[in-house]
Amino acid sequence: MVKIIWSKRALMDLEDIAEYIAKDSVKYASITVSGIIQDAVRLNENPYQSQFRIILPQFPASIISNAS
Repeated sequence: MVKIIWSKRALMDLEDIAEYIAKDSVKYASITVSGIIQDAVRLNENPYQSQFRIILPQFPASIISNAS
């Protein structure tokens, strides 16, 4: 397991996300940001149990994979 180091940009983005969602719902802003943080922690603990999506502009469909 490695240590998660959040960049200043990432933290500012999380704050911006929270502020944007909080305009409509403080509750869902908190849930969303908490979910992002939990996903990062979970990915750190289990890096091979993630789902990722690659969007390639030249192909109409996205590639979805479960790395397990």
